[in-house]
Amino acid sequence: MKFNFKNLKIHSKKSYKKGSQVIDPHFYWNIVLWMILTMVVTAFVYGFLVFRKVNKDFISSDLEINLQAGILKKGRLNDALDYFKTRAQKSAEITNSPSPIIDPSL
Repeated sequence: MKFNFKNLKIHSKKSYKKGSQVIDPHFYWNIVLWMILTMVVTAFVYGFLVFRKVNKDFISSDLEINLQAGILKKGRLNDALDYFKTRAQKSAEITNSPSPIIDPSL
């Protein structure tokens, strides 16, 4: 009696999954990386454009300040100086005056 090994079936665990239903993580990681790359490039371009606009506006406002510097009147400057002189005198009086000593036992 000969025993035929080719016809012998060994039962293994059956898998009911379809082969085409497997999720490919490599594909989704590529999508995420490309989205992040496009967001970074977009942020750099936007930052550069905003910097150019702000830089241009700053120069024009600096010129306006220089033009307005000659418009200041001498009377307003003297009034501001007098105000700060009186404030300095009041501050000096407050710091030089002795503070009253409060007796906590009373």
